[in-house]
Amino acid sequence: MDSLSRMVLVFSLFAGAGDGQERTEADLDEDLETMIEAGVEFVRSCQRDDGMFRSHLADKYPDGVTALCLLALRASGVPADDPAIEKGLAFINTVPLSRTYSTALRILALDTLEDPAHHGEIRAAADWLLERFVPSQGGWGYFDPEGGADPSNTHFAVWARDTDTLNCVPFPNPGAKGVICIHPKSREIPVQLLRKVKVFSKRSKVALRLSSCFDRKGNAFDFEARLGVYDRELKWLRSEIVLAGDEPSPEGWIEFEEPLSDYVGKEILLVLQCAAGGPQSKWWCEHAFVDEFSVKR
Repeated sequence: MDSLSRMVLVFSLFAGAGDGQERTEADLDEDLETMIEAGVEFVRSCQRDDGMFRSHLADKYPDGVTALCLLALRASGVPADDPAIEKGLAFINTVPLSRTYSTALRILALDTLEDPAHHGEIRAAADWLLERFVPSQGGWGYFDPEGGADPSNTHFAVWARDTDTLNCVPFPNPGAKGVICIHPKSREIPVQLLRKVKVFSKRSKVALRLSSCFDRKGNAFDFEARLGVYDRELKWLRSEIVLAGDEPSPEGWIEFEEPLSDYVGKEILLVLQCAAGGPQSKWWCEHAFVDEFSVKR
């Protein structure tokens, strides 16, 4: 089928020219899903046994073509643990960084996996791009800074450097006094702060002041805070989702207190856990900022 025939077919599909009937939004959604499924199957069919995807540009940009195909598969809903994704990643890791297009696409594909295990690769690729920036022209070329910059390579480099992973530099809400920043070890394993205290009064209580974070793009994140006491055994006192808020503000700090009257005269261990949780799914940027973790009387 030639290009004109393909264009007429697509126009007919969306405009309903084939049957003279106006197509509904539901019809268009169904058609779109059908086309995406067909596209996914075609991309899958282009993958070789070694994980690389076939293309007339694959010899020049082997990792770039494969990264672009992985990016398309992920954008089409293919899960990160799909064999085609895993084989493609394995192939990419065998190819050294060499060109702006390919390196930028590698960053974009890895970013869609939403897996901190790949953050080191993403940052290494970003550093490679930064070293090849052409200051005199304000952009990027193919691979050699001395070769000059062009709009196309620059577009891909800027696109890659705008990914969520590279922008995950956490900032708490303003208005803090003295801050500790902690982060979950993984989606399943929280991180915790411990504090050993002696409870002298029935009026004693543990006080917390917490904030989640914003990244450099202004995206807000959250985490689950868990407060417990260890006295021969661990007892959880409170669990709460800490939201950063709609925008940075001193009111974004969350403050709460829990009584310790059951532990008068005892030396106990206070446990504060930061765990992945809340409506935001990008847990790798769920940093917990702790401004106060103390006992008041």
